[in-house]
Parts: sequence; C-alpha cells; structure tokens
Amino acid sequence: MGLQKINDVTICPERNWRKKHVSSLKTSYANAPYFREHLDFVFEIFSERLEKLIDLNMSIIQYLKKHLMIDTPLILLSDLGVKGK
Repeated sequence: MGLQKINDVTICPERNWRKKHVSSLKTSYANAPYFREHLDFVFEIFSERLEKLIDLNMSIIQYLKKHLMIDTPLILLSDLGVKGK
C-alpha cells in the first residue's frame, strides 16, 4: 500500500473474504436496531463484482448518505485536478 492511491487499489476477486465479512456483520449486528432494514444492501454490496476499492467505498458512502438524508455533494480529489507531492 504505502503511497498507493485508493483508486488504484484492486479488490481480490475471491468470494471467500466477502462471505466472511457478511457473516461477521450478521453475527455482530443481528440484534441491532434497524439492521434487518439494511441487510439486503449488505448482501448486495458484497455480491457485486467491483474491481476497485474506491468503487466499494463509494457505493457504501452513497448508501449511507441516502439513508441518513445527507445531501452534501461528494467531491473526489481526483476530480479537482489538484496535484500532490
């Protein structure tokens, strides 16, 4: 990782880690209020064949923005044309 940009990080295509994450979330939050309302999203997001970590993160962020009724625009640094060191 180090100085690797988040939009360059690829997701391992194996499904095993996805199943483990879903299982961990179900175990940890099964009794939490509202968890059942969002369980379909959890299954959906981890069943998608996204290739980049940024795409997974953005899907989760957009979902949270929608359900928390946050209407602040999301701007990616890469869209601003700013050069870093």
